[in-house]
Amino acid sequence: MEDGTRDKNNRENIALAIRYAKDGVVNESLLVVKTTENLDAATFTELTLNTLTENNIDPSCMLSQYDDGASVMSGKVSGVATRIENKLGRKIPYVHCYNHRLHLIVVRTISEMTFISLFFDQCIMLHEFFHHGKIAALYGGKRIGRLLEQRWSGHLAVTKIVYDNYSSILQTLKEIKNDRFNGDDVAKSIGIKKVMLDLEFRIAMVVAKKILSTLQPADAALQARCAGLKDAITIIKCVENEIIKLRSDQMYNQILEEAKSLTIDEFGESENRTQTSKRQVKNPNRMDDYLMYGPSCSSARQNIEKPFKSEYFETLDVLIAELRRRFSDNDDLNSIASLDELDVDKMGPLKNLGLKIPSREEAFKDTYELFASVATIGCSTAVCESTFSSLTAINRPQRLSMGHERIAGMVFLAFEKKRTKSVDLNEVLRIFNNMANRRIQLF
Repeated sequence: MEDGTRDKNNRENIALAIRYAKDGVVNESLLVVKTTENLDAATFTELTLNTLTENNIDPSCMLSQYDDGASVMSGKVSGVATRIENKLGRKIPYVHCYNHRLHLIVVRTISEMTFISLFFDQCIMLHEFFHHGKIAALYGGKRIGRLLEQRWSGHLAVTKIVYDNYSSILQTLKEIKNDRFNGDDVAKSIGIKKVMLDLEFRIAMVVAKKILSTLQPADAALQARCAGLKDAITIIKCVENEIIKLRSDQMYNQILEEAKSLTIDEFGESENRTQTSKRQVKNPNRMDDYLMYGPSCSSARQNIEKPFKSEYFETLDVLIAELRRRFSDNDDLNSIASLDELDVDKMGPLKNLGLKIPSREEAFKDTYELFASVATIGCSTAVCESTFSSLTAINRPQRLSMGHERIAGMVFLAFEKKRTKSVDLNEVLRIFNNMANRRIQLF
């Protein structure tokens, strides 16, 4: 697996890691953090194969490859995945990171549904408004974080904060008055409060929290180092089933009641979309001889709430369609799920990967090798992403003059803590003592 990011020196850092099985246990380990100026498929292909060779790993033992799905990596004509297959002369399945796919699904759903997109735009406005020192000092709730496009988990965190601190936010907006704040802040507070009291805002908040909370356990499970493609296929099926369960009138009514319950009586505010007109409507004189029935309060309310229901179901339909579309390219790899049943007849596609399928007559003497091989097919580049977290922690402003080779070594030592702690320091000192030239280039 591999992934890349740029550091504060604007250098491209490429983390390469491997997933392997040893003594019946699946492991994921960082190999190296490389840098390169050329970001084309040919360079990445050579870098990947050379790194395996330098670490005494035979490239022909590669069973799968997976990354973030960038076109330079996944291109079917001249991408890295295709080039590696051509060089090794056999099929090597390419897996687009499942966590990245979930991110793309959430982004697409948000962009398709206007009321959800507007809600997160308003969350950005809340963050910017409550970030000012004078207003932040008045606000007693939890800090409203900044939304990041790269991580949809941040959308869930912000949604939960706004939901849990809904009363505190409205109370703060109410206390912003002209005698202590300037006119700009007062005007903004009035507008924000009006938006937050709107039923559309509250429904969007509850819907976003419900959907993202359903996806969050799957995202966390896919990032686990022990999770493989076999587990990922099962997890995604469970996610789809849970989303389908949300698509019911009963669930919508629960969400609607939850959104309505957020209205605070002490503010004396009514829902924007359910306000009745103050203007008295006069019936035409020609209708005096007829008995007329006006719309009741309940029927008017139902008409107002009807668009929300259609938007709710449309959101779930978009999400389900995206789940099926994004995860529909693993038909050959779906045969991995047949290992639970030990059904030889369903394991045919695994032969295309170069795996030996034992026959019933062989009594599964090669079963361990088969299971171990399949277990090495991963589903996420979370190890590489975690490497970049270590890189950010080490590449501080005081260390910007440090060379890439040294900072890559420090990242490896920090990330592989268990291996670092197991190093015999006395042996390191003996090796250093026996060196003829002890001068080391540090930067």
